Amino acid sequence: MNKVNLSSVRFDTEVLKALAVFFVVLSHIDAFLPSAIRPLATGGALGNSLFFFASGYGLWFSLKSTPDITFSQWLHKRCSRIYPSYWGGLVLTIPVLWLIGAIQFNNVLGLASHIFYPLGIYWFLRAILIFYIVIFLVFKVFPVQISSVKTILILSIISYLAVYCTVLDLDRFVIESLPFRLIFYFIVMMLGMLAAERFKTINWTAALAIVIIGFVSVYVSKYLLTKSIATETQLIQHVGIIAFCWFMLSVARTKPGEVMYQISPLKKAIKFMSDHCLEIYLVHLPVTFVLKHYDLVSFPYLFVMLIVSGFGAYYLRIMVKRVSK
Repeated sequence: MNKVNLSSVRFDTEVLKALAVFFVVLSHIDAFLPSAIRPLATGGALGNSLFFFASGYGLWFSLKSTPDITFSQWLHKRCSRIYPSYWGGLVLTIPVLWLIGAIQFNNVLGLASHIFYPLGIYWFLRAILIFYIVIFLVFKVFPVQISSVKTILILSIISYLAVYCTVLDLDRFVIESLPFRLIFYFIVMMLGMLAAERFKTINWTAALAIVIIGFVSVYVSKYLLTKSIATETQLIQHVGIIAFCWFMLSVARTKPGEVMYQISPLKKAIKFMSDHCLEIYLVHLPVTFVLKHYDLVSFPYLFVMLIVSGFGAYYLRIMVKRVSK
């Protein structure tokens, strides 16, 4: 197995985060697409998983390099990246969302509660903040070793299967419902940690083939669910997502992947999306809500949404950096 130097593989996590942004945004643009291709506007679970996987990857290096870090230091390091952008996003988006009725607050206390506990539309941030706390506590009990990651991963998978087989109503699509999906995303994050320590890059063709198989299996399973066919096998989506995340990392690391990454326009796009992934996530949702509220959902408005979200994310990041200094 290949042990990986973080500095030498930054490009591959950038690719994962850029793809995460792409799939998350794709899952929210169905209203802007012609009806014939509207079913393609999906992939939110893929995007979320890619980000959790990349986050776990980075967290493992952080745990290894700072074994004596205190809880306050750990949390400050994580929150200092999330909260400034989240607060900036709140200042920009809450008035807009309130005016169009997308969010409601019955009192000032209700508004204040979301200063630290992200809005429901940003459930992803809630999850990642909870995972940060859980992972710190877990590795204060278990040693920071790959054997610990494997143990936690096995226990998480057992929990996943137990809930899937005994609790979920598999006659309908439920694997992306809360809180069950949090178990899955925690598993994905632990797999990211495992990949950081023990990862073997395979042949480009083989890795790409598995990525495609994983991708197709997700969409085939989704299609069957729309027809209420084989609903009891919907965990195939999660298996496909895991294969997609793991082997997409391998695709990014192979020589062809590195060559593609060096194509200037593609590299710039990947770097922008990776560096601004949080801000794009925060901005594109309220922009989408506003356009939908005013029924501005014909195909040309898709480009309006993308441009406004891109510029909004860019300037939000600049504002946050300046205020943070």
